[in-house]
Amino acid sequence: MKTTIKLILKIIKLIGKILAGLIILLFISGLCFRLFGSKLVPPGKLVDVNGTKLHIRAEGKKNDLPNLVLEAGAGGNTDMMHWIAEGLKNKLRVIRYDREGKWFSESSKDNITPEFYANQLHQLLEKSGEKPPYIIAGHSMGGPYNQIFRDLYPYEVKGMVFLDASHPEQWERLAQKELFSKSQIVLVKTIAILADMGFPCFSDQNPSKISLEIHW
Repeated sequence: MKTTIKLILKIIKLIGKILAGLIILLFISGLCFRLFGSKLVPPGKLVDVNGTKLHIRAEGKKNDLPNLVLEAGAGGNTDMMHWIAEGLKNKLRVIRYDREGKWFSESSKDNITPEFYANQLHQLLEKSGEKPPYIIAGHSMGGPYNQIFRDLYPYEVKGMVFLDASHPEQWERLAQKELFSKSQIVLVKTIAILADMGFPCFSDQNPSKISLEIHW
């Protein structure tokens, strides 16, 4: 009996060492890829906005319809709006971009506020040669950001689309009505950020199953 237990423990230790070794190997491989691998090439273009290079990608021909500007969620980027752009670019001009510090865009040294994001986007659109009117579509935290953009540039916004958008006062309202405890709010916020970042276990969006039907 003791011999069997010792054998089992040895096997468990061996498996543990193998798994630890694989994790270390993966970490080193990832680090080497980051340091020595070829740099990713932005699919769009980098535009200098007050010393910060921002990535913007515009697809579809310009026509009489308003240009559609896609605003990703808190940790989102242009790739997360890929299937929306693919489904709409034959109908109208679709513009997506990476906010500062996200994906292909450089980080800014300025004080980051929602108003800063709105002004930065406005300058980015101008410098890229994009013209209003715009339909602005925001996912998650992109919704409140778009509301600020609309407030600052009301005559340039033709319409707004909220894609499962956050409410500017959602956390205060939930806490006030005691629908969630503080720990639950922290958990929901964390899951929301992870979902925005594209972790599949927190999102039921399967790009291969998304279909878009557009009517005008």
